[in-house]
Amino acid sequence: MASVSRKEIMETLRGLSDRHEIPVILVGMRRLRDSLRRFPQIESRAPRKVRFLPASIEDTKALIAGRCEVPVADDLARFVCKVSRGFNREILEAIAHSERFGLRSDFVPDGVTLADMQGQIVMSDRNSGNAIVVPEAA
Repeated sequence: MASVSRKEIMETLRGLSDRHEIPVILVGMRRLRDSLRRFPQIESRAPRKVRFLPASIEDTKALIAGRCEVPVADDLARFVCKVSRGFNREILEAIAHSERFGLRSDFVPDGVTLADMQGQIVMSDRNSGNAIVVPEAA
């Protein structure tokens, strides 16, 4: 993986972008913006700086609606948003689990609900690797 702190790499990227008139998208963690500040001739060409935030409930519902082959009820979508902490990788994992469950069971037109999936694994915890299971209804 190349480091944006090396001048030669940054100049090569700038040259390729200029020569071929193509945009270059740099994706990085916290230090990327600080590294770019060291190269004002390159930073000035980066008009859009995007900060990625965790998915909201609306984002989660949209991702589920766009990717899941079975309908998912709002209560399950809210649960997925909460336990995933808005991380897309975990939301996609929950979609896969919900989809498999929904394809092999009967669900109401509103979609697979939290109650339908109680006791089922919905995703793995990012930090521990442990399974996150839909809890029993209270």
